[in-house]
Amino acid sequence: MQNLKQSLHSLCLEQVNKRLKEAEIAIGELQAAMANETKSSAGDKYETAREMLQQEMNLYLGRKADAKTQLAQLHLVDPRHKHDIVAPGALVYTNNAIYYLAVNAGNFIIGGEKIFCISPASPIALQLKGKKAGDEFTFIGKQNKVLKVS
Repeated sequence: MQNLKQSLHSLCLEQVNKRLKEAEIAIGELQAAMANETKSSAGDKYETAREMLQQEMNLYLGRKADAKTQLAQLHLVDPRHKHDIVAPGALVYTNNAIYYLAVNAGNFIIGGEKIFCISPASPIALQLKGKKAGDEFTFIGKQNKVLKVS
């Protein structure tokens, strides 16, 4: 089980690093495009193009900041730590799904099991917080039971 958590942690790190790299590449390309944008005689066209580039730049700057925040969160999680109650870094088995509480990195299939890597601030994680094996809760009108926490 601990190897599973370490594998999930590594996959989350890869996913977040990939997002960070993609954002940095896009930012570099946008900076080059903005530098190459020449002011034409039609000033409005130039301003519109610059504004569109700036909006896209802001989008990627936000994505870069989010990825850096997620990396910092991942570095606070020790996948070797055994959990008895649901907290960041826990691997949680419920009757409906399996969750790894670390960062929002999507889902991965390991050993035929679909595991959702979720942020501790996500709605389902907030419902799970503090629960232990045997606890029940309702999420989006669906009854859930925590089967195991590690």
